[in-house]
Amino acid sequence: MITDISKPREPFFDGSAVHHSCHTLRYILQGNGTMELNRQTTIPLSPGTIVFGPAHTLQQSFSQDGMVDIVIYLTQFDIGQKDGNQLLVLQDDITQTGFHCFSMLYNIFQQRNVFLEPLLNSVYKNLYQFIEQLYVQSTYDPRILSVTKHLHALFTQPDLSVEQILTSQGQSSDYLRRLFKKTHGCTPVQYLNKLRIGRAKRIIEGNCLHHLSITQIAEQSGFSDASYFSRVFREHLGLSPTQYEQLFPGNIDPDPNFLKKLEIRG
Repeated sequence: MITDISKPREPFFDGSAVHHSCHTLRYILQGNGTMELNRQTTIPLSPGTIVFGPAHTLQQSFSQDGMVDIVIYLTQFDIGQKDGNQLLVLQDDITQTGFHCFSMLYNIFQQRNVFLEPLLNSVYKNLYQFIEQLYVQSTYDPRILSVTKHLHALFTQPDLSVEQILTSQGQSSDYLRRLFKKTHGCTPVQYLNKLRIGRAKRIIEGNCLHHLSITQIAEQSGFSDASYFSRVFREHLGLSPTQYEQLFPGNIDPDPNFLKKLEIRG
């Protein structure tokens, strides 16, 4: 089912138009931009965007700040397909299940070890089920999907205004808060904090490579106040950032160059 998995490239800006003979499943690791399919359909791309491109389509990506992605090439993919030609655009969840599945598949595939095929198939099955779940959720109210996508794209900005995002949807912000909580099980601010804490965790887990202070970690995670960051962090994990960092005394990634390319999501 998986025929190949591309190695993450250096950030690209204006990619060449490519005609793929098989299906593609793409995960945006870094950067913002757009993708054109068959020079007709244009879709926005941001970190965490998952794109399924049907076989025999012409694909070309553009970015002003440089994008990095992982692309899985497939012979079969049925989610959201009626005649096998439907484009699918989804957004990873706050736990970054998609990110972890894509990166695991890449690392396993690069081993080229026949004994790892059962593991490769198991991870891909998990990814497939996850994407199927995202597809079902994509039938939710489009205003909530828009708010969610904005939060994913902008959560590292300390001055991000949840209120502005809500009011931009042309609906009562109080109503959208209730609808958001019904959809995600938490308020928009709580969802935003989950995204920011998720990024902080990943920074801390690899902090032996960078030696960042708590204030720097807070800023890179979207918090303008280190004290507030520490309080929210403890609420989520039951540990302070410093205590959490002590759980990772060494480099947790055997390939720091690859980790550097993946440090994009929140």
